[in-house]
Amino acid sequence: MHGLVVNFAVGLFTWILSFTWTVVALSGLSYWFYSRFIPTGRGDWHVSDWIARTFAPGWTPDPVLADDLVYLAIGVIFAVTLPFITRGMTMLHYVVAVGMLGRFRIAELQGEVADLSASRTAAVSAEGTALRRLERDIHDGPQQRLVRLQMDLAAAERQLASDPDAARTLISEARDQSREALEELRALSRGFAPPILLDRGLIAALDSLAVRSPVPVTLVNALPTPVLLPQEIERNAYFVASELLTNVAKHASATSIALRVGLGDGGGLEISVTDDGRGGATVVAGHGLAGLEERLRGLGGHLVLKSPDGGPTVVSALLPLS
Repeated sequence: MHGLVVNFAVGLFTWILSFTWTVVALSGLSYWFYSRFIPTGRGDWHVSDWIARTFAPGWTPDPVLADDLVYLAIGVIFAVTLPFITRGMTMLHYVVAVGMLGRFRIAELQGEVADLSASRTAAVSAEGTALRRLERDIHDGPQQRLVRLQMDLAAAERQLASDPDAARTLISEARDQSREALEELRALSRGFAPPILLDRGLIAALDSLAVRSPVPVTLVNALPTPVLLPQEIERNAYFVASELLTNVAKHASATSIALRVGLGDGGGLEISVTDDGRGGATVVAGHGLAGLEERLRGLGGHLVLKSPDGGPTVVSALLPLS
């Protein structure tokens, strides 16, 4: 509709008006020159005579000179206003095109709904992945140790009267099993909300995380002081940093890591991890970075990965501070 009918009609109107305005401007500015070549008889009617009769009765100007001056003034007026007319015609095309082809409010709402639906799906998928991983870790770690602990205590109870030395050995092993199970439970809890994060904030928790990393980590705090972050943002930021450092330790063959915390574009919280490993990292479905990407998308953020072969690898996670 716009291309076949409306644009043609608007284009024809604007072309006629612009062309007419240009012709009148050029004709008026050059009338004093080409009027000398008009055949005899040009004095049959003069615009200056009509102006004199209408606005100044009794005044009889030289018709040739007066016509030259009148047409020159008309040419100057049209020439001076020609850029504004051209601009107006361009704006007319723009307004018509935006009105017929522009994105309407309903399209913007549909786009927002699609984005929210994708974020919700990503959040649900990320939470499902996290729950399955937690279930697997508990099953493979503390649960097995607690089962072993129960068996050792039952065996020690049976041998307590007949073989006290063997019972003491089993009790000692059970105590070791309970200590290791407790350490594994503490390690699992650190992945969600360690006590230091709740007590002393994000930077202290990240500093503790850097100290525990098997690869040396340099923590750079680029946050403005003072800054107060929502607890939910701090918890997710800690989780993202923990996952990124774990991925580097497992896969990058790096000797050093730089962990930077600051404000990114748009005022969001940015967690950036740079390592000097072998590079070549990619986002593969079902693996760590893909899970982080889904989690961030569910929070309204995003993940940026730059990992050329040979390194360095830079992974930046942006969490919106809404």
